[in-house]
Amino acid sequence: EEVKESLVASQLNSRAESARQSLVSRKGELPKLLAQMESGYWTSQSDDELNWHHDLLTHSPIQTIVECNLRPETESVELLVATWDRTALFSDIVGALVNEEAHIAAAQIYTGKSGGVLDIFVLQDEDGHMFGRGEDNRLLRLKNAVAAAIENGVESVRERKSLNARREAAFVVDPDVVFDNQGSAEQTIIEVTGKERPALLFELARALSSRGIVLHSAHAGTYGERIHDTFYVQTVEGKKLENQEDMDG
Repeated sequence: EEVKESLVASQLNSRAESARQSLVSRKGELPKLLAQMESGYWTSQSDDELNWHHDLLTHSPIQTIVECNLRPETESVELLVATWDRTALFSDIVGALVNEEAHIAAAQIYTGKSGGVLDIFVLQDEDGHMFGRGEDNRLLRLKNAVAAAIENGVESVRERKSLNARREAAFVVDPDVVFDNQGSAEQTIIEVTGKERPALLFELARALSSRGIVLHSAHAGTYGERIHDTFYVQTVEGKKLENQEDMDG
């Protein structure tokens, strides 16, 4: 089993290095934040996405970047957030998105070796269409709200009902939380499945930060009425979760 895991890790690192070198050959030296990203980031992004990230991080002189990329082919807006990690950062960003009534169809969260953070959110409206289509002011307000949340945090998230609540009530999705200390060499993997609702990802993120659990990376997705979110976490001491108290509640 260990030999198999070592082989998988070696293949992942090889693919990541290939993606890194390919980007360097296309765009030149990596920006500092990209240079600290680990294999999971490099193997999850397309060449077009890597080019966009490189351009943003190379040409922007500011420490925090919040930018949108319209994706008409997928009826979505891709929001990129580049900044430096702090306690409750992810939950604050998600809270700002919820308050702006953006539906998070998917999210990828990456924390670099030196504390740089690169978060990518795929946003739609509740009907599955592009968030803020034709509404430049709404997109600007969204970016400003996220930037403010990074700087100052989010005090509260406005409760709201789904516009499709009656239809969604017909679907029964049993919630489930699984803690896995075998699937990663250094981190505990938390897998959450359940029924989608507007503030659920925020509540999950806030639950982690309130317990002092450090989020290293995450992949969140909505599939119809069901969510499947995966979090890679450690204690503040850099260890896997072993304390039952961390896993309860």
